[in-house]
Amino acid sequence: MARQFSNPLKISRALELYVQGFKLSVIRDRIKGIDGTPSLRTLSGWLNKFRRVDSENIDADRPIEWRHIGFNGLPWDSSSYLASLNFSSDLPSLRRARWWWRIHITAPDLSESEVISIADNCVLLDHMELLAINLSSSYPVTWENIWERVSVGGGGNSVGDIRLEESYAVCRFDHAQTLPGWIGSDGIVSITRSSSGVTVICPDKEIPSDAPVSRGWIGYRLAKSRDNIQSAGKMVVSTWDSTYLFCSPTSSN
Repeated sequence: MARQFSNPLKISRALELYVQGFKLSVIRDRIKGIDGTPSLRTLSGWLNKFRRVDSENIDADRPIEWRHIGFNGLPWDSSSYLASLNFSSDLPSLRRARWWWRIHITAPDLSESEVISIADNCVLLDHMELLAINLSSSYPVTWENIWERVSVGGGGNSVGDIRLEESYAVCRFDHAQTLPGWIGSDGIVSITRSSSGVTVICPDKEIPSDAPVSRGWIGYRLAKSRDNIQSAGKMVVSTWDSTYLFCSPTSSN
């Protein structure tokens, strides 16, 4: 069984293709390479693991759509940059596009090829965490070396992350719900729409005590020198000029 998950790159690509609705035989053809092709039995094992992941966590691996721009951490002015990075006839996934934009605004001096390369690694690590696959300690891709590359590419800014003064809440709503009036008070407000609903991050001081939200999240405005971001219990929000990290009360900084 351990051998079944020995090629993280192929697993990551197979997950994207699975979410996008491709059949097993097509996925196998798409991920074959000079280092071999997984057997149908091995690939079936991967797909069984994919099916056990909550669909809400992998919706971002569907191709990006025009309606995603303006939400999901992708401001309207990101569209031309994202289009410039897409050299394929296939649209990138929403997850991949978000990483392109996050890396670009964090380190704008990076070349397009560097942004694509770093984003590919971010997507891979996201997938390994979602699938609960522990990479070998010798595996060359880690969050630490990713953010070291971003820091160096962005000019090596040594200014530290800035902790935001307010405490934040993460709120989830159905598409049919009208967002309550306490959203939109002073402070950073992020509204992300996906196929599963609407996620809002906003200051928690104006939220009624009986509202079913997750409170006490700590926010940081990230510097270019950020070393790593472990995604469990944390959320990254991108604006046109900044990247913010929100940490749940139970996560480590």
